[in-house]
Amino acid sequence: PEAIWQKSFVRQHEKDLIDLQVQTFEHGELQDSKTALLSPVVIWSSLTLLATWFLFDWVLKERRKTLRVRWQLARESFAHYVMKQSCLFTIFFCLMDVLFFSLILDKSDTSFFVHLFIYRFIMNGLACIVAHLFTSLHLYYCTGLIFIVFITLFSGSTIPLDGLQAKVPWLLSMVPSYAFLQQQVPWALLVGMSSILILYWMRGH
Repeated sequence: PEAIWQKSFVRQHEKDLIDLQVQTFEHGELQDSKTALLSPVVIWSSLTLLATWFLFDWVLKERRKTLRVRWQLARESFAHYVMKQSCLFTIFFCLMDVLFFSLILDKSDTSFFVHLFIYRFIMNGLACIVAHLFTSLHLYYCTGLIFIVFITLFSGSTIPLDGLQAKVPWLLSMVPSYAFLQQQVPWALLVGMSSILILYWMRGH
């Protein structure tokens, strides 16, 4: 009887250890999901969306009726001016991003910075293109807030998107924030946006 009791005790003890390990692992996953929203990369991507959209309101301001006469008399076309300024903005912000992630967050992965540059290029390009579709700053700001909320929700950092990823993966591939956080390249969006910008640049000749 004593041998049976000891064997039973050992099995019960092992079972408790297994349960404890599973519970700890699940708790760790839960903790990670709760702290994911506070990740510096997630916060940066959301703030970048907001800042980029509002910074590119200069495109609308330069297209005001009172300034159109200036572009008719200028040697440089408006399209070339916009593209040149957008490139300068992109280069400047990319440098700031590199300093922020390398010095403050101690990032050194080359792949991360490649996806970072792609994300920054896409966001600046989209803001530049969309700004040409508006004439009202108020409408541009309101649409931007809706767009930012949509992108943030479908970035995968606020709500789980496993089911959506299985059903319509092409939809998530069009969301720049999701692609950046997953370290993927949204090729369809990148190629489409680049084509529009090239055509816009050629129109200025």
